[in-house]
Amino acid sequence: MATLAFDISQLPIAPTAGAGLIGSYLAAMMYGLTILQTYQYFSRYWGADRTHVYVLVIVLTVLDTFSMACNIHMMWHFLIANYCNPLSLLFADWSTLVSILANGVIGIIVQVFYAYRLWMLSDRKEYITPIVIVILGIGALVSCNVHMAQLYKHGTFLQVAKLAYLPTMYFSFSIGADALITFGITFWLMRHRNRGMRSSTNDDTIRKLITYTINAGAITTLCCVISLILCRTIPNSFYDLMFALPLSKCYVNSILGFLNAREELRKNRGLVTVNLTTSTTSKTTSYYGTQLDMFKS
Repeated sequence: MATLAFDISQLPIAPTAGAGLIGSYLAAMMYGLTILQTYQYFSRYWGADRTHVYVLVIVLTVLDTFSMACNIHMMWHFLIANYCNPLSLLFADWSTLVSILANGVIGIIVQVFYAYRLWMLSDRKEYITPIVIVILGIGALVSCNVHMAQLYKHGTFLQVAKLAYLPTMYFSFSIGADALITFGITFWLMRHRNRGMRSSTNDDTIRKLITYTINAGAITTLCCVISLILCRTIPNSFYDLMFALPLSKCYVNSILGFLNAREELRKNRGLVTVNLTTSTTSKTTSYYGTQLDMFKS
């Protein structure tokens, strides 16, 4: 028995369980923002948006709640129910597996939605970038599913080193999709800005839109990059959970944050109109109104 205890103490996964706990704390903080922003959205925009936007917000909030519940159960299982039982750290609990799947589903929903809005923002002219974003999102989801299935099959984290390529693929696909979303939306914002009438009010509004887009993309991309680095440099550990667990909350809050910011941005926008059609004689529409209502159409 003494030899077994000594061997377990040498496993790098055991002393890093606290990293998972820190990740769950950060996820809980972000989940609080999810609940707050969901409440603000429905109190401000009830009856003003299309039905599918309400469905999107509800689905993301429910999935985020379910993911948070799985995180809590996971930490309870490892650190409370199996206190002083380091062997439990070697085996994947069901909540761990479901949490992986929930995070993957949240990510693909957000990425596909942004891809669709990027296509709308380009006046339905840009096809390649949205398609690539969707393909990368699907690749990330498939990686999550395969990772969950393999952990369920083997039932132990001792296989983590052999399965390291799966989280690597997930984070890499997510980084690519988030980067394309950020650069794509920023590019079309700048393009419409250059085509439209210039004024200090309009420039200030579009700068805010670009700043928000970059900040939202930077947060999710940063979490993915750090998780990827930790996953590859410190295998057989939970260090990557510090940033992987809050990742789904960052995705959800990126959408909710923009939805709730539309009212303030709309108050500051100018009256500039930009031709969004291919014909110069076609009807023009307010670009800023279109962009601020991008989640409404």
